[in-house]
Amino acid sequence: MRVDQDYAPQAWMPLFDSGSTMTGRSMRGRALQVGTAVTYAHPQMRITVGGDAPDWIHSTVRSTISLLSLGENWDSRGARAVSPKSVEEVVRLLHRTAELPLPRPSVVPTCDGRIQVEWHTHGVDLEIESLGADRFRLYFCNDAEGVETETDLTSESIAKDMHLRLLAQRGF
Repeated sequence: MRVDQDYAPQAWMPLFDSGSTMTGRSMRGRALQVGTAVTYAHPQMRITVGGDAPDWIHSTVRSTISLLSLGENWDSRGARAVSPKSVEEVVRLLHRTAELPLPRPSVVPTCDGRIQVEWHTHGVDLEIESLGADRFRLYFCNDAEGVETETDLTSESIAKDMHLRLLAQRGF
């Protein structure tokens, strides 16, 4: 499955493939280089990222797909396993934000099987949680300026969000 091609801030486009089409040995956690593209594989899914993607994209996609290895109750408190759909949504989010000069984010699982992308730098906290159906919840906090806000966005509007752009303007 290709990412929506109507919006392409970068030349690279992640490609998604369900793990059921994979043959041979298990590809859990492996990266395959094909030309300039790199494929990150897990038994449930493969994600191919073009070689022209920013460097931080590769390490973040690798971290994101590895979250699929977390099983049910991964936190010993009843957390749900991370869903492949959440991984796909987060990689689409990363694609849409790649045009911004952002530092590498952290990706963390949530107890309901989703993923949250986080930036904590220069006194600014920005957290974006996948909510499913191409929707995200953005939390922004800048204690020095007394600003705190939470809003719901779609992946199309997220790259235009002023809070994400403010973080990018901080210079890293």
